[in-house]
This record gives sequence, structure tokens and C-alpha cells, in this order.
Amino acid sequence: MPRMSRLIVPGYPHHVRQGGVRSIDIFPDDDARWAYLHFLSEEAGRAGVQFLSWCLMTKHVHFIAVPDDLCSLSP
Repeated sequence: MPRMSRLIVPGYPHHVRQGGVRSIDIFPDDDARWAYLHFLSEEAGRAGVQFLSWCLMTKHVHFIAVPDDLCSLSP
């Protein structure tokens, strides 16, 4: 059965999980984590998303993200 579409509520915190492909490590070291956070901070303003918290795991990431509008957390 396919996954249900995400319900986006602007201004409301959402838990977002992003994973790598086939459980391959996406962050081999701290430099990769810092580069990812730098890119994320640049794109967050453009996309209209505020990140309240994040957890960068070796194979995936978790965010608590607050979208400004319905399109801010589009897939």
C-alpha cells in the first residue's frame, strides 16, 4: 500500500526524516555533517522553512521543521 500524502500545516512543527539510498552512510565524517548543515541553512530561507532542531545520524537525518506555507515542505 502506498504511503499517504503528507499533511502540511503552515506554522506548525513537523517531524521530517530523510534517508540515504540502500542504507549507505551519507555522513562519513564531521566535515560532511557541517557541509550539509551549511547547505541546509542556505536553502531553508529560500524554501520558507524554519528548522527548530535536527539530528544527523550516519545513515539518515531527522528534523523538526516549521513551514511558512503549503509548498515549503513539498517532496
